[in-house]
Amino acid sequence: MPYEFKLFEKVLVRDNTTDMWRCNIFSHYEKGNMYCIGEGLSTSYCIPYNEQTKHLLGTTENWEE
Repeated sequence: MPYEFKLFEKVLVRDNTTDMWRCNIFSHYEKGNMYCIGEGLSTSYCIPYNEQTKHLLGTTENWEE
């Protein structure tokens, strides 16, 4: 089952695998896209910000569950 983000959840986002992960706040889903409050735009990569992912902030490393 895919992860379901909740309104105002802390997330890490990036648009491409070559971009650095940056902090944001999840806003909503719309037509299969994920939107974040800080940018107001959809993002291609969005993962929860937590103890297991916080080391990715500011890096281009991939997240492995």
